[in-house]
Amino acid sequence: MFYYKSFIVFSHNFFCDILYIVFLAPIISKILAPSYTSNELSIMINYIRVLGISIFFVFTINIYTAVLNANRKYVLARSVSCIYSLVSIIFISLFSKKMGVMALVLAFPISYFIQLLFVQYGTRQYVKIHFTLNCFEHETKDLLIKLGPVLIGSATIQINQFIDRMLASMLEPGAVSALSYSAVFNDFVSVVFVSSIITVLFTELSETAAKSDNIRLTKFLRNGIININIILIPVSIITFMNSTSIVTIIYGRGAFSSDAIHLTAQALQFYSIGFLFEGIRELIAKTFYAFGNTKTPTYYGVLSVVLNIILSIVLSRFMGIGGITLATSMSALISSFLLLRSLKSILPEVKFSLLFSSLGKVVIAGTIEIILIFFLSKISFFDSQLLKFIVTVSIACLVYLLSLKFLKCYEIIQLTEKIKNIIRRK
Repeated sequence: MFYYKSFIVFSHNFFCDILYIVFLAPIISKILAPSYTSNELSIMINYIRVLGISIFFVFTINIYTAVLNANRKYVLARSVSCIYSLVSIIFISLFSKKMGVMALVLAFPISYFIQLLFVQYGTRQYVKIHFTLNCFEHETKDLLIKLGPVLIGSATIQINQFIDRMLASMLEPGAVSALSYSAVFNDFVSVVFVSSIITVLFTELSETAAKSDNIRLTKFLRNGIININIILIPVSIITFMNSTSIVTIIYGRGAFSSDAIHLTAQALQFYSIGFLFEGIRELIAKTFYAFGNTKTPTYYGVLSVVLNIILSIVLSRFMGIGGITLATSMSALISSFLLLRSLKSILPEVKFSLLFSSLGKVVIAGTIEIILIFFLSKISFFDSQLLKFIVTVSIACLVYLLSLKFLKCYEIIQLTEKIKNIIRRK
């Protein structure tokens, strides 16, 4: 059991934030949508007030989720997010005819409240809330100091996204929507692949860093980098070479025109170049966090955002929407390189030369995958684009894994042995 003294401070602050949002909703609405009519503003104000209630629930859920991850209860921490989808479906089915979009808006705070009940129950053996009037104790002050750079970094990312949308609005019609649709898939890759790996690794990194076992930590980090490469390189290749198919399968219906498909596919194609670098950047940033260093990732994060904005302005003039997403990928590459270079300051034991053998095998297998996908794309073995995509991806992934096995990639051999052991036990 441990005490969450900081929980009281942040709960109080977020409760105040909710009050601010509720009472300042009219001002916020006018800032976000200055061209809206009075009727549209009224609707938006109601939405903001209802959604504002979710802030406290989301914040508290994140605290409990961190506790679950720290205690290796990953299944519960991940599965509670399904509650939102379930509640949304129920609310839309039952109340959409009478309430319209408000049914979906109401689903947000209610689903988050239910999630909160689940994670609170799941952490009952680890967490005991300690109420105190002395909010700013030593631990809380230390946490606030470390939190400052992280908040600055998050704010700059939001500014960057706002500027990207502003630049897209200056391009051809539909560019803003295309950027948003492609960003959804980019976020999907980040959540499903990157976050899942890093959530598990961060627990190990934090515990090992606390014990000052740098040799073991270096091993975890090295394995993490290799595993991210093994997973994200084929994902990037498949997305880059099949961006049009992916967009058509997901969005290509109704009012989604061929021009919209082309724009979204172009944006997604250049987003895919940065999948790997975003994964490495997140892993190295978490390593700094494990050592209690939040300043270095924030410094390079702000630097990459500034660079991203400059590149977006320049490249969008020549490449359109593709230039904006390419700028995002390039800034991810540069920031991940800078973070890797700075890693020596906290972890002198790390030697990147030890990665070259495994990474070289991954690159060779990835090259084989590129050639295979290229030839498969020329063969019309299915009329259905969905079936063709599924078969192409399945064959490409199988050949990719077999190539790594043939090249004797240690991580794949280790995974194969684990699967064999599980089958033997059954």
